[in-house]
Amino acid sequence: YGTQKKVNLTGAVAVVKSEQLTKQPVGQASTALQGAAPGLTVTQGSGQPGRDQGGLRIRGIGTLGNANPLVLIDGVEGNINNVNTNDIENISVLKDASSAAIYGSRAANGVILVTTKRAKNEGVTVDYNNYAGWQSPTEMTDMVSGLDHMNLLNEAYTNTGKSPIFTEQMIKDYMAGMESNPDRFPNTDWQSLTMKNNSFMQNHYIAAQGGSEKVKVLGSLGFFDQDGILENTNFRRYNFRLNSDLQISNKISAALDFFFTKSELKEPAGGTGNIFHWMRRIPANQAGILSTGQYGEGWNGDNPIAKARDGGLNLENPMNSVFNIDLKYKPIDGMTVNLVYSPKYEINHEKEFYNTVQSYYWNGDKAYLTPQKNSLTESYGQYWYNNLRAVVSYEKTLA
Repeated sequence: YGTQKKVNLTGAVAVVKSEQLTKQPVGQASTALQGAAPGLTVTQGSGQPGRDQGGLRIRGIGTLGNANPLVLIDGVEGNINNVNTNDIENISVLKDASSAAIYGSRAANGVILVTTKRAKNEGVTVDYNNYAGWQSPTEMTDMVSGLDHMNLLNEAYTNTGKSPIFTEQMIKDYMAGMESNPDRFPNTDWQSLTMKNNSFMQNHYIAAQGGSEKVKVLGSLGFFDQDGILENTNFRRYNFRLNSDLQISNKISAALDFFFTKSELKEPAGGTGNIFHWMRRIPANQAGILSTGQYGEGWNGDNPIAKARDGGLNLENPMNSVFNIDLKYKPIDGMTVNLVYSPKYEINHEKEFYNTVQSYYWNGDKAYLTPQKNSLTESYGQYWYNNLRAVVSYEKTLA
């Protein structure tokens, strides 16, 4: 791609500095862009660790198809969420046709240019940045008790001209047995038993830069770890970046960059959406965990507590690496020959195991086996992308 001077642009460009991104304790670079640039909308569909990426839209949706903007990281198309926010020098958002025209038809939905940090000074500098904290559920739904559920359901049926589901004797037995026999007359708080009170998250980043007049190198390591508020929910990401600048001669310069990221996502088999669905749907008068430690029948075998703790796991372990070689040759004043080769290599590994969970009635008899049998699905994918660009530019100022 070519370059443009900002003074020559008639279109709208917004710039987000590194300081605006690093001060937010979030796990995804896209989420850190919320409210950072006018005209850029970031929508977050989930708060689950590893699935909390923000959907990016520049000046709304301009197509019925793929409305995602073109994201270029140091000139190479990529996923902005793979970049550690501490590695970012600035982000430019090109919002209209005139500013994004240089990138062709791929820029129909706008362009987001991510520029990473490079070594600036001679000598050696080391930076370390970290944060840690706990996250807790907020805005919890206030659920009715088992007794209130029975009375309100009877009232609803009576108002529609139907006979109450629970007889007066059943309600009396329930009131009398709640304390003495909670297995038969449960009052289950599904939310507190399914979710954790708090979850730990931490982020560590260390970078070193240095060099001389002709050679400058910046290297960084990043580690992010976030637990979810459900059991067996976690996301980890490891980042490594090496940016090098070489001044080979007066006419030849080069930039050699290498980037590597590996993430590990863990969640209950089937995802967290199904667990949240049943957690807020099953009434409190259904058994979740019996006094024996066995799982109750839940709702016809659907027990979100059992699904979260022992229902199996879904593991996703993608790995991405990018190698960027940028050569510049200036044969005469005003002319620059630029040759860039940027291969990308990706490995995706997904593994999902559904574990059978046996639930029991209040008297100890077996109730439901969910699912009926164990199952394992595992897949691997490897991808190699080649990106070769050659650009010759000439610039001369006429008096």
